[in-house]
Amino acid sequence: MAASQSASQYASLRDVEAATERFAGSQDVQPHERLWGPVMEDVASARGALAPASSVLIRPVGDSQLESAAARAMALFPDDVFPSAEDTADTLAARLGGCDFLDDIHFKKGGHGKGGATTAINMSKYRQPRRKTWSVEVDSSQDQPPEPEDQASRALFAYTQFGRKPSDWRSSPMPLEVWEFLVLVWRLAKPYLGAVSRASPPTAVQVMMYYVLQRAGPASLAHNGEYCSRRPHGQC
Repeated sequence: MAASQSASQYASLRDVEAATERFAGSQDVQPHERLWGPVMEDVASARGALAPASSVLIRPVGDSQLESAAARAMALFPDDVFPSAEDTADTLAARLGGCDFLDDIHFKKGGHGKGGATTAINMSKYRQPRRKTWSVEVDSSQDQPPEPEDQASRALFAYTQFGRKPSDWRSSPMPLEVWEFLVLVWRLAKPYLGAVSRASPPTAVQVMMYYVLQRAGPASLAHNGEYCSRRPHGQC
């Protein structure tokens, strides 16, 4: 597992550079099984599919590090984001609406946003996924001292959702638990990534939570003009 180079509890570009130097070589191939994909164009056409698929489904072989790293990352998620057996669509929306952990993003009210009106996704029953975005901290200088934990602002990357104003973009500093899990997943998926994605580990990640009570699923991303290209390194 990549040891952190940060002086704080969050990952930074220094961690990205250290992991790139250590693991970017093509010889770093992690044991795994490819269970599905990719589906080439000729195979897709023969089966009547509308398009080929570049996605793959892979499973690590004999890697307890990945399992334990995933558990540490999942431990960061508060109980409020998980539905209970007693939940209804209304109670779930009420609880998620008050959850500070989630990205507080908005969509155009009524689908048209007449007069600039918006609605907070987390407080609604809208089919969009609820999201959490993490980014490594962007250091302006390798030599500057670490920032205090209570600083008013941080330089971060953000996933710029289509149709949303920059004032509605959200991102949080990436905990080391998430960073260490991302590096392991990136190393596992490298044989299937393009040249740019192989060059260094992800600098940001957005987790999308779909809720059956809200009839949400990947297809719901087509709403509001958003589309997700599924990739084995988990970034959309």
